[in-house]
Amino acid sequence: MSLRAMATNGRRDSSGAGTENKVQSERAGVAWRKSGFCQSGECVEVAALDEAVLVRDSKHPGHVLTYSSDEFRAFVLGVKAGEFDDLIAPASS
Repeated sequence: MSLRAMATNGRRDSSGAGTENKVQSERAGVAWRKSGFCQSGECVEVAALDEAVLVRDSKHPGHVLTYSSDEFRAFVLGVKAGEFDDLIAPASS
């Protein structure tokens, strides 16, 4: 399934969020976590659910994107390889 199909899977509610993903993210046992580098508390959060990885913005936790483990693994490997370094500002000294 494509990233777009997975992100929009499920019925829509009035806020535009997929109700299927909202139900999954509120299910007991879903442990959300964020990077230790997050200083503001307004960060990207991730959680594992079955064979999927859920991703959300801590400021808007009702909007959840769902990726397969393979898709998320490919993204993390790209981050580690520096493929997205141009998207972040240099660290202040």
